[in-house]
Amino acid sequence: MRLADRGGASGLVGLRWANLCAEHIATWHHYAMLIPNATATYSWERAVRLDNMPAIASTAARHGLQNPDFLFFGQSDEGPVIQAADAKFSVETARGKQVSPEVVTRLLELGLILSDLTGEVDSATTLMEGVFLCPDFTLTHIMLQRRQGIVRATVTPEQVILVPAAAHQFFDSVEGQSLIAPLSKVDALGWAPCEDLMAAVYYFRLGRAAIGAWMDAHKPMLSQGQRFYVDEDAVRVETMRRARRARSAFTLIAEWQAEVQPVRDQRASIEQATSLPYMARQLRELVSETGTVPGKNPPSVNSIRCQLGAWYRRKIFDRIGPIYPPVRDLDAVLQRLARANAELNAELRCEATRVVDEAVRRQRSPSSENEPNVVELEHERTQASCNKRGQRPAAGLRSEKKTASEATTKGILS
Repeated sequence: MRLADRGGASGLVGLRWANLCAEHIATWHHYAMLIPNATATYSWERAVRLDNMPAIASTAARHGLQNPDFLFFGQSDEGPVIQAADAKFSVETARGKQVSPEVVTRLLELGLILSDLTGEVDSATTLMEGVFLCPDFTLTHIMLQRRQGIVRATVTPEQVILVPAAAHQFFDSVEGQSLIAPLSKVDALGWAPCEDLMAAVYYFRLGRAAIGAWMDAHKPMLSQGQRFYVDEDAVRVETMRRARRARSAFTLIAEWQAEVQPVRDQRASIEQATSLPYMARQLRELVSETGTVPGKNPPSVNSIRCQLGAWYRRKIFDRIGPIYPPVRDLDAVLQRLARANAELNAELRCEATRVVDEAVRRQRSPSSENEPNVVELEHERTQASCNKRGQRPAAGLRSEKKTASEATTKGILS
């Protein structure tokens, strides 16, 4: 898992699954949707997708919320209904709080940034317990049955909608898909990974681990901040070369990872030497000294640190230039970086003051509540999955309370 995620495997699988869920939802037409832990149903009418809107994730994160991927709208016997839904490829990662009525209430309180998508919400709307969209394959069924152990599902089958997941289409157009075939050939399987989703995911993750190893061996350790693009053809050629002497696909990856570990160690040393010397506590004190707007949360120290860190690395690059792996004389490079750090101290203090002043000015802007700063979007989107907090529903909106029920949401009933 750790090695695969050095190549971004989990993020790509999650994004692909969210897109497939969106395609599946687009085929629905006024279905009778079962409600988790209740005996009633409601008529599903439409869905609003939230996960592909960075501004929503950014604003939600600033309010301590993790937004679900979708909001479902429909009608019950008692009136309008809203239900949160989240696409989870791995059901064991699902947490009921993320799709709770409390979270929906807080999201609707964000104002224009969400109302442009949802439209006006009737005050009589009922907020239903949410659901998770999971792939209908072996691993999901196993995890829903397993109720013990460190890795186990915390949601019930009633909270899960099973969505078809065809192995032969799952990784279409996903970067790294071309590595599945050469890696599976090393193991001489009796079947093709495209016939089994679990096998396809396994070899895709190995492929992303290969990409991670290749990136560590080729990505500059210090640059001007340009995006680094993966040469998938080069990774595939190198994978096929290594496959000739590999005992298995897993050992191929393990040996490749061991070869690039010294480069990773060098990269870690250089990243530490070029990291922002300002601690979060120091920035928090600077924000406090500058002054904040009464009744509003102070500017995000994390986003300020992110912006300041990017500026700091650019300044170091101007003095040092690019650093490519592997580094022949690491000690000499670290000494040069130390001198650059010392030269930047005074300039850094001025830039920190400027960035904090700018953040406070944005906070005072009347439109700042629902228009997050562009610099914050990517950083706060990554933070959104770490923030989970439920709040009480706002007046006028009713939350559907959980009741014992044998109802099972395994799909959409027409």
